[in-house]
Amino acid sequence: MTMRGIRRGMFLVIAAVQIATAEPVQPPAQTVFVAAVAEARDQFKAAPNDMAKGAARAARKAAICRALPLRTARDWFGRIYRLSFTSDGNGIVEIAIGPDVYVTTWNNSLSDIGDNTLIPAGSPVFQAFGAMKTDDPVKFSGTFLYSGVDCVKETSLTQEGSMTAPEFLLRFSDASRAR
Repeated sequence: MTMRGIRRGMFLVIAAVQIATAEPVQPPAQTVFVAAVAEARDQFKAAPNDMAKGAARAARKAAICRALPLRTARDWFGRIYRLSFTSDGNGIVEIAIGPDVYVTTWNNSLSDIGDNTLIPAGSPVFQAFGAMKTDDPVKFSGTFLYSGVDCVKETSLTQEGSMTAPEFLLRFSDASRAR
């Protein structure tokens, strides 16, 4: 079976699971993104050595860049994993978009310098997230930050974390509770 056939099969399985569990149907870019991350995770875990693990990360980068040429998430779906705030009142958000795949803001103002992912207190996006709680279904949009390592910026401190439970940075532009 070709990679195209595998990806098509993965898309159909993901779509069938979404329908069976009454979860909102993910947009195609989200489905391909999550599938690329999952496939690279499997390659990473099965890799016999560090060189092969590095190759899995490089393959994931290429797949992510193909899936997100504009590095945007538009009307993606997930579940609230974490809602918090910084000492200066800005919002911290983490959303699970697939098994052990997350989109997130930074969790402190120092790390966020230059990235501007924290949700400004009082903004419409802050107010939308403020009306939600952990495990709520959420529909959101935003822009991923560029990374030469992973195509989109990922926050894990180790390669192991990056490949097994990645947290991709997103500047959220919109959010609402999904139905």
